[in-house]
Amino acid sequence: MDTMIWVAVAIVAVLVIVAIIAFALRNSTKAKQRREQEQREHRRIQAADLRENAREGHVEAHRAEAEATTAQADAEQAQLEADRLAAQAEALGAEADTTRTAADDQLRQADEIDPDGPGGETPRRSARSDDAGSAADDPAVGDPRHARRDTPPPV
Repeated sequence: MDTMIWVAVAIVAVLVIVAIIAFALRNSTKAKQRREQEQREHRRIQAADLRENAREGHVEAHRAEAEATTAQADAEQAQLEADRLAAQAEALGAEADTTRTAADDQLRQADEIDPDGPGGETPRRSARSDDAGSAADDPAVGDPRHARRDTPPPV
């Protein structure tokens, strides 16, 4: 009977050891599952944050896109206005040239009829000469009545 007691004690000891190992494994498995669950939850939170940042990025991109479209429309409008003003300036320049030509023609005609003009008895001398060395080609040169108003007076 002595052997039977030792065998029973050995069986109980083995069962206790197996129970301890099983308990430890079960706790280890639960701890591992708990860590994995926490990691999944952490990744869900990270994914939600990334999605929120992406949504904000899309909103910002749409705002910037709308701003760019507005700026492009403003630039096109400004270009149209610049083109209109350039055409107006060109037309006014052509009108000024036509008016100047008509005024020059009137000056020549006045000099032709003026008895004191270049064709009259007393020829005028000019203080200014052109590239050819003669100012006689321009009837308005030297006559203060025909001073051009679009250029500053000589100093």
